Amino acid sequence: MAKRQLEDLINLSQNREQSIYLTNCEAKGEAPQREIADYLEKLDFGAHLAPSLLKNVLHLLPFFKKVRYKTYDDETDNGIYKLESDSGNAEVSIALTGDWASYTDESEKVAELIKSFDPNYTIHLGDTYYTGSEREIKENFHPETGKWHYGKNGSFALIGNHEMYSGGKHYFNDLLKWMGIRRNGAQVSPQKASFFCLENEYWRIIAIDTGFTADKGIAGAGDNKDLDITPEQLKWLKETIQFNNDNRGIILLSHHQPWCAFKGKKDDDETKDKATEYPNPAITLSGKDLLGVDRPVLWWWGHDHHLAFYGCPDQGLKAFGRCIGHGGTAVQCRTYDSATNSFPQLHDPKKKKLVLFDNREKRKINDKVTLGYNGFAMLKLQESNLTIEYYDENKNLLVSEKWAMENNVLKGINITDETANQDLVHLNSNIRMAIENLKEEQLGNQ
Repeated sequence: MAKRQLEDLINLSQNREQSIYLTNCEAKGEAPQREIADYLEKLDFGAHLAPSLLKNVLHLLPFFKKVRYKTYDDETDNGIYKLESDSGNAEVSIALTGDWASYTDESEKVAELIKSFDPNYTIHLGDTYYTGSEREIKENFHPETGKWHYGKNGSFALIGNHEMYSGGKHYFNDLLKWMGIRRNGAQVSPQKASFFCLENEYWRIIAIDTGFTADKGIAGAGDNKDLDITPEQLKWLKETIQFNNDNRGIILLSHHQPWCAFKGKKDDDETKDKATEYPNPAITLSGKDLLGVDRPVLWWWGHDHHLAFYGCPDQGLKAFGRCIGHGGTAVQCRTYDSATNSFPQLHDPKKKKLVLFDNREKRKINDKVTLGYNGFAMLKLQESNLTIEYYDENKNLLVSEKWAMENNVLKGINITDETANQDLVHLNSNIRMAIENLKEEQLGNQ
């Protein structure tokens, strides 16, 4: 398969039919027809289908069958794995990247930079473009020929909506057999399910699957805004993880964003002023028998193709969110309106607690589209301390933040914009809002 260009991924929607069409065009070595791709982007398969396009979408049908969902057998594997460092070193390093598996020069560059850090673990937050087909999984992740970097001690992958456009079968049957715990460069325990926990004495990294229910199916409209944690995960969280019986620091990982300040595409009047977000997993996790609403946690997600930092919401789950869905796909910059001193493509950034985001321009495609930078995050756990560093595709350090567990409570220590000229967009002069649960009245008129 020929390398893709970022231009191939511009305006790619959360649309099953369009993605399957593009996958099949690549498989047959044919250039996609723009008018068909544009039509399929808006298509509700169960509602209407133009007869003239029928011959172009008949190949969609085999993709709609979902794979059987996989969970853990507590007797042999309960989905909890011990975080291990290098011999004689207390620090555990973890590389996180989301929406990376795009088979672009940029994704290869990000993978090489991750490799240069020689991390103990690497984790992909989901989305293999366009549909997580067998060929696309192999091109991106094959241990010998793919560009994904496998951590010294392990590699794990979440499932996104794009892997589910092929029914999830190649994620579960092909990708997971390469993921899991590794020792001395060899895999010793493959990843068994699409959710898992990595833990040590001070921290628990808990990955939840939001991808399996991301698609509504053949008669639906594609993107499922009502997705939630699957029953199998809920049982695992309550019976195996048991949040209430453990006071270690919690780091959540998911593909989808529980909240968002970035508007989606202007497809119709009903959604043009709304951000695309998926609140149900956060609502579920805020239950008393899970995390509740008083325990501060950290949450990294992808899906939205930005590097963005959120403060803690005023209500619900007490989570500090970080969007890192800029691993390898097209990152589209947002336009600033000097007349209104605002970004029209943002939705309630103050209400959503959006503190800063990367809107640096890399290159223009045309008068309407400007591409930004891809990148990844490096987590470093050292006993009760956590440091996170965010890098772009040129290995420029953009933001660093530090957290610690103090008396069994997560505390934000410091967050710094590391760009020399404050090149990131600051939506609030108090950057510490991204690590402090500040009340609105404390912010004044900032």
